[in-house]
Amino acid sequence: LAIAERDPERLVLPTLHLAMELTKRDGRCPPLYRLEGHNHFSPPSSLGTTDNDLGDAILRLIKRPVI
Repeated sequence: LAIAERDPERLVLPTLHLAMELTKRDGRCPPLYRLEGHNHFSPPSSLGTTDNDLGDAILRLIKRPVI
């Protein structure tokens, strides 16, 4: 799950609610990333640039052990 620093509250709150519900269900918090300096459109556009926030988050998720 990801939220961006400049996302409007109406997009952030449902994501945080989903994280809380998944935590209740699974007994652990899902990966949740806050992308600094971004809004809800800009993270995909940052892939392949010097801004590695989203790319690094994706790689951490891929490399995360499956439980």
